Amino acid sequence: MKEYLNRTEIFRCEKENRELFLTTVKPYLPASKSTISRWIKTALSKAGIDVNIYSAHRTRAASTSAAARILPLTSIMKAAGWTNSRTFQRFYNVPNNDDNEANDFATTVLNLNS
Repeated sequence: MKEYLNRTEIFRCEKENRELFLTTVKPYLPASKSTISRWIKTALSKAGIDVNIYSAHRTRAASTSAAARILPLTSIMKAAGWTNSRTFQRFYNVPNNDDNEANDFATTVLNLNS
């Protein structure tokens, strides 16, 4: 995030361009909700996630469900700021038909900076 902010600071210095996410082509305007949604769906798809199951709006469920397959629930709860495991079970523990898909997603997310 720091790298993104540093790289885009020059485009954000004007009063009308104070949004966090900017488009990737000139004139680098604030990205619309639909553009951000498309970016998220593209990233999910490239990570091997079935975007017909996990929409852009369900990324937290997809990522926490994938993490739960390789991490203890207590670690996930601490990172998410949850005090009750029922929050995860009720809202975020979505079944994944393909465990390899979940592992691919987790590996991709963890290796984004490498």
